[in-house]
Amino acid sequence: MPELRLYNIQRQEYDSFAEQYLLPEDFELASKTPIKKPNAYELDAILNKELFEGDILGIDPVSGGLLNEERIFNSDLIKNGNDEEKALFGTPYYSALNTQTYADKLWADAKVPYVLEQGMSPTQRASIASAFDEYKGKTCIRFVPRQETDPDFIYIKRNNAFGCSSYVGRAGGNQTVSLEVDKCFSKGIIAHELMHALGFFHEHSRTDRDDFVEIQEENIRPGMLRNFEKYPRKIIDPLTMPYDYDSVMHYHKLAFSRNGRPTIVPKKGDAEIGQRYVLNNSLLLTKKLFYVDTN
Repeated sequence: MPELRLYNIQRQEYDSFAEQYLLPEDFELASKTPIKKPNAYELDAILNKELFEGDILGIDPVSGGLLNEERIFNSDLIKNGNDEEKALFGTPYYSALNTQTYADKLWADAKVPYVLEQGMSPTQRASIASAFDEYKGKTCIRFVPRQETDPDFIYIKRNNAFGCSSYVGRAGGNQTVSLEVDKCFSKGIIAHELMHALGFFHEHSRTDRDDFVEIQEENIRPGMLRNFEKYPRKIIDPLTMPYDYDSVMHYHKLAFSRNGRPTIVPKKGDAEIGQRYVLNNSLLLTKKLFYVDTN
């Protein structure tokens, strides 16, 4: 099984005048807006071939080691004008996240300070509010406006062609959750990226996944098999929880498909995978997040 090494974020100068937070009217609009399920086009936004497992920042997608900044910054993503990602990478840390072993990568008191990029539309803000409300209603996690005393926080910003992405766990400083304008602004996709920021990998990466799903290698795009690895418990700890087909963190069945056929098939015949709609069972999720016992 492979080893992973994650990036820590180097604290950067930040323009406090550009800070934006959600307002009561954003949550009100969220409550009145019907929740839509992402379509296939939108789901592709979390399958960026340049990123580890399609949407995780800070891990080299090929080696699983520290992300090579020069390679990323010289990629087509940067050459095509998406230089907003250049400030994302800082100094390395060497402990891949296990929420029991590496509790320092969790957010203190189950509170995640956040800042929004300036200029988001009411619809975009409402989508983020909807995701925040999903966590508030089903978990102990609270996303709170960043205060001057909060050195670590998530910075939710837009991009035009980079897909949806996040670091795993509290990386330190102002860590980006990046959302592509045309694809990522739905409650389920935002909730998925926030789950990464809370410290969680994809469900199919669990050590025991072969007991529950079959990986169809012949249907996977060339060079993309690396996104279907499984990892030891010292990296991904399932916290004694059963394998969760319905997890918002599970790949959908056509992830990285080369031919329109399934790449990942549940062994439980009637199981559906890859929903990006809601956080499932509140009791299991609260326990799974591990924040109750840790904080």
